[in-house]
Amino acid sequence: MALVAPRRRPARSEIFWTLGSFLALTTLFVVYVEVWHPEWYDREHQVRRELLNDRTAEAPDRPVVLVAGSSRVVVAFMPERLGPIRDKDGREALIFNYAHLGAGPRVNLIQLQRALRDGVRPMHLVCEIVSGMLHHDDLPVKEISLPEIGVLWPHSNKVRLVASSIGFRFNGVYRPRTALLRSVAPKWVTRSATDKDVALLALGGDDHWSRLDEPSEDEKKLLFKLAVIRFKSRMESYRLDPKLVGATRELMNICQRENIKLTMFLSPEDSRFRSWYRPGAEEVLLGFIEELRAAGVAVVDGRLWVPDDKFTDPHHVKTDGAEQFTDRLERELLRPLISGQIAR
Repeated sequence: MALVAPRRRPARSEIFWTLGSFLALTTLFVVYVEVWHPEWYDREHQVRRELLNDRTAEAPDRPVVLVAGSSRVVVAFMPERLGPIRDKDGREALIFNYAHLGAGPRVNLIQLQRALRDGVRPMHLVCEIVSGMLHHDDLPVKEISLPEIGVLWPHSNKVRLVASSIGFRFNGVYRPRTALLRSVAPKWVTRSATDKDVALLALGGDDHWSRLDEPSEDEKKLLFKLAVIRFKSRMESYRLDPKLVGATRELMNICQRENIKLTMFLSPEDSRFRSWYRPGAEEVLLGFIEELRAAGVAVVDGRLWVPDDKFTDPHHVKTDGAEQFTDRLERELLRPLISGQIAR
């Protein structure tokens, strides 16, 4: 009697089942992260939020001052260096570095929304203006959860925002894998991931994480090349992007609604960076600053506060440059602002 071979499921059906199972598991994991652990997308903010929560819990009655901005502020502002600063009622302020790598107008807006969502009600928000990021600002889709897409929606190219967000979430299992391990099995986190983890001091200052003091010649060339790629063409064709201006204005509106006193500043740039501004670009930038001032926002220009020899690249300072910048920010902005000497 002839043997009858067992019927095999067609290969096409197996492929469909495999792909369907993968997509279903990916979708479930993305939903889990979005609902219960959106902070896994943004490790830097997670670390800052935990530190800020700890500091506010230690002294709930202290007025909170958040200093927000880009990687320039991440490396340049050292709040642990500040002496006690008291408001006009004699209360010592809690001054925290709330900056974020790559932050422009849209990330600054998201950062403020996050602070408010987490129950932090700052008395002052001191926020950086990066001139080049008023011309172009990369969409921060890798660091935000789905609800935060709504924050970006009025201030972005909507097609790019949707496409980038969907594409990022198709890779939703791989990207937050280290955050998942930190949460459920910290011993499994690799040494390389641990060594590269965000390292901040108690008030958000850089703990030898992002600041680079003694780059090699090759590192200097690479850092300069990256600055050229990211900013030189922007400054040579400088204009204000209405969507990014709109994000800044929304930040202003939220501060006004929440009774947060907003002050803005331009961060240090070396002479190479400043040479990239096209003729007339300075006037465009200063015109925008005058609009801010007319709306009641104090603006301080700190672009010349640090000499060229204290930079590692055209717009990031070394530790001695950070010390100089922090001392001047304290003297010329933070101390008079908090004590009520800066007119608003």
